[in-house]
Amino acid sequence: MARGYAAARVQLPLRRLCVPDSLALARFLWKRDVDCDVLFGVRIDPFAAHAWVQKGELLLSDNINAVADYTPVFRL
Repeated sequence: MARGYAAARVQLPLRRLCVPDSLALARFLWKRDVDCDVLFGVRIDPFAAHAWVQKGELLLSDNINAVADYTPVFRL
């Protein structure tokens, strides 16, 4: 389902932003009774923040390279 969502998301002519995109994917999955979490993470040097969707240890919205440098600080 997450792959299908990602394929459809590419068709939208909107800039990708991690928070709204992660919340939209999570809502899509929650409405289909798929349990997942939105994680919000930070890195210190240089400072940055990022949000992504996971089901357990499985990344649904990003690949491991996109989130590896971030420490999760909040789970929704």
